[in-house]
Amino acid sequence: MSEKYKKVPFVTPIGVAQYPWLKIPDTQFNADGVYQSNIVFDAEVADDLIKLIDDTVKEAHGTSKNVRIPYSVDEDTGQVTMKVKSNYAPVIFDCDVNILTGKKIPAIWGGSQVIFGGTISPYNISGTKGIKLQMSKVQLIEVVSGDPAHSFGVVDGGFTVADGADVEEDILETAGDANDEAVEEGDF
Repeated sequence: MSEKYKKVPFVTPIGVAQYPWLKIPDTQFNADGVYQSNIVFDAEVADDLIKLIDDTVKEAHGTSKNVRIPYSVDEDTGQVTMKVKSNYAPVIFDCDVNILTGKKIPAIWGGSQVIFGGTISPYNISGTKGIKLQMSKVQLIEVVSGDPAHSFGVVDGGFTVADGADVEEDILETAGDANDEAVEEGDF
């Protein structure tokens, strides 16, 4: 019989999103996809949330050692990084608390200022005890997104598409020659 734990609601302070997968799920390690992000803030801003997480750990797991927690503190900078995730798409709000849907949801890149909400969920799976921050909503405060090329300016005298029009063909021919030589020498 699995243990039933009390889920505790949480809302983060404003922080900076790191590696956000909020509009579409990350499918790299899970074919169904996971919506997730890290959120980074200064330690003093995160004190209340850290205390809430630590209190939830004590209530759910007592004084157990080796309990996995969803945050880390950088010893050099004092910054706190928390990980939030969900198997379900979060509800996304703008800073006026309007729900964004479909094409109204912008691309959300790392560096965006956000607030996450959800539940602090204790778990004990096959003896592995921990706490996860299950995200159910995100509020966008300042969004970093757009075309990555916009950060570049024109550089006179540099490489242009016209200079490298046949580059792909040259690469394919060179690769083909190298493969033919390797086969002849038995290096494969």
